[in-house]
Amino acid sequence: MNVDVAIGLNEDSMNRVAVSLFNKPGLQSKLFSGSQKLNVLGVNMTVGWHVQQPPIIDLKAPSGQQWQAAVKIDGTTPQPEANAFVARFNNLRVTRTRVDTGEVSEAVTSVQAICTVAISPSNKLTLTPVAAVVDLKDSSPQDQTIYKLFLIPKVLQMAATLLTGEQIPNLDFQGVQFGPVVLAVGSGKLVAAASLPGRPVPVIPDLAGFPDGAFTVLLSPDALQQMASRGVQTLQGKSTSTSGSENYGIFKANYGASVTLRNVAVSVNPANLTTVHASLHVAAAAGAGVDVFGAIGDTIADGAKKVADGVVDTANKIADAFSSY
Repeated sequence: MNVDVAIGLNEDSMNRVAVSLFNKPGLQSKLFSGSQKLNVLGVNMTVGWHVQQPPIIDLKAPSGQQWQAAVKIDGTTPQPEANAFVARFNNLRVTRTRVDTGEVSEAVTSVQAICTVAISPSNKLTLTPVAAVVDLKDSSPQDQTIYKLFLIPKVLQMAATLLTGEQIPNLDFQGVQFGPVVLAVGSGKLVAAASLPGRPVPVIPDLAGFPDGAFTVLLSPDALQQMASRGVQTLQGKSTSTSGSENYGIFKANYGASVTLRNVAVSVNPANLTTVHASLHVAAAAGAGVDVFGAIGDTIADGAKKVADGVVDTANKIADAFSSY
C-alpha cells in the first residue's frame, strides 16, 4: 500500500467490542430487548423482541444478493455503498400477544444489518445503518408489516450502536504528524491509513494482503526515518562527567573527565526496517593537576619517583572514567 502509516483491526477485535456492548446490563434491557403495543392490519397486539446472543460482525463487503434483498427503513431497496459490512443478529426471538384474545405466538429468526463505517476528525468510528436483510417471502402479511414497520428499524438502531464511538488509536510517533485518515473494510479487516504531510491522501487497495492481526501497525521507511530522527533529538548535546582526587602522601592529584554527544543521527535501512544505523560524534575532555605540598624523604629523586607514579595512577583513573561511556 502506498501509505505511510496503516492501522488494522480484524473481525475478532470488532466482535470483542460487540460482545462487551451486548453484555452491559443496561443495554440488554433497553436496546437488545423490549416490547411495544401496535395495531397491525387492524389487530391490536403487543410485540416483544429479544436478541439472545451477541451480534456477529462480518468485515466483508455485502454480496450483490444481500444488497438486492435488503430493505431500508422507508421500505425501499438500497444502492451498494463503499466501506459496507454486515452485522448479523442470528438469534432474534419475536413474540406477538393479541390484546383481544391473549393469544401468544413466538418465532426465532435472524436479521442481517448492512452498515457503513466512517471516521471522524477526532479518529472516532461512526456507523451508519443502511438496511436490513431478512427473508420475508414466505411470511404472512401481518408478519411482513411487523418487520417492515417495527423490527427492521429496531435492528438498525441496535446495529448503529455496535462500534460508534470506538476510537482508532491516535498513535504518537515521537510527534510525527500525518494527514487525513481514510478507511477501508474488507477481507475480514478494517484498516485506517494516512500519509505524511504534503503527500497525497492514500487510496487503500484490496485488503487481502494486509496482515491479519487483532491490532496491526505498518509504517513506511520514510515515516520510520522521521520517527527515529525525532527520537534521537533528545540525545543531542547530552553530556556526563566524572571527577575526583587522590592523596599520595607528598602530593594530591585532581582529575576530571567529561563527554558530550554531538551530531547524533540514525538512518533506517529501507530493505530491512528492523535495522537502524546510528552515527555520532563524541567530544571528550580530560585533565589532571598535581599539588605538591611538601618534600618528604631523604632525596629529591625519591620524591620525583612518587610524583611520577602518582601522575601515572591519575592518568589510569581518567582512562577508567572514559571506559564506562
